Amino acid sequence: MGGRTEAHRARATVCRCPSHRHPRDPKKGESFDPDLAYLVLDASARATSPPRPEEASLFDFSIAQILAALDAAGFDEDKLADLEWVFVRILERDPEGLKHLYRRLARDPRSSAS
Repeated sequence: MGGRTEAHRARATVCRCPSHRHPRDPKKGESFDPDLAYLVLDASARATSPPRPEEASLFDFSIAQILAALDAAGFDEDKLADLEWVFVRILERDPEGLKHLYRRLARDPRSSAS
């Protein structure tokens, strides 16, 4: 039960992460901390249970929004590619969603995400 609770907490944090709501508009009063956003996504990536049905849509949307905000902030491309690999099923619907992973594979077709 503890693993499921931790996974739920990680996903809930992603969905509530204020940094993804207005990544390009500092007037909205929310500061964007790329390192914290990365840690939130990384913790969610390590979750051992799938999202509950009522969490899935918001979770998927939040993942894409936070990754877009990290990209806009100039975050480390290798770390973004790693996260894109983990969340590939969520991001494959958007052609821009996997751009760092595609760049990595274009540079080295034999590479895989860490």
